[in-house]
Amino acid sequence: MKSINITVLDLTSVNQFGAYNQLPSLNNLNDITDINSVHSIRILCASEEEAREFASTFPKTYKARVHGVQNWNIDPEKSTTTYEVSFHFNTFHMDETTGSTNESAVQRRIKVINKLKSIM
Repeated sequence: MKSINITVLDLTSVNQFGAYNQLPSLNNLNDITDINSVHSIRILCASEEEAREFASTFPKTYKARVHGVQNWNIDPEKSTTTYEVSFHFNTFHMDETTGSTNESAVQRRIKVINKLKSIM
């Protein structure tokens, strides 16, 4: 089973830099209470091949990205790389305006979450 990490923003709270504060990360798609607050989703995979295969199950318009994350250790032989598939949703403007990019990102977020629920 793949591990999932969902970054959620507190849309009612802005920090001193004018950005939304983060809420604690979620580890289950069913824990999402407000789909509009989902900022990004990361799915951790066991290998690069698994990550690429998982990402290929999504249409290109969903913008699934595969990343290698280096886990450094003082002993180089103990350093490892994990791979993740990530989705980032650019839907947040502090001036509360939306444009065509934002509206398409809102729709993409809904489609990605629904697809993830159907396959995980």
